[in-house]
Amino acid sequence: MSPVDLICLRCIHFTPFELGCKAFKEIPVERIVMKGHDHVYRDQIGKFVFEEDENLKDQKTIEWIARKKR
Repeated sequence: MSPVDLICLRCIHFTPFELGCKAFKEIPVERIVMKGHDHVYRDQIGKFVFEEDENLKDQKTIEWIARKKR
């Protein structure tokens, strides 16, 4: 089994405490595990697409943030 790249965790529009983002009130599972979000979908609430947060490019940074939230 290979690891899944959860692009939402690296997006500037992700709001972890609300479990959504500026594009989706509740992010659909198929959007979470997809390889990209480079265009607006009909089921979105906002016209936002994936934009990588420069501070979260490094996977170790993401892992550190996840540990801090536990």
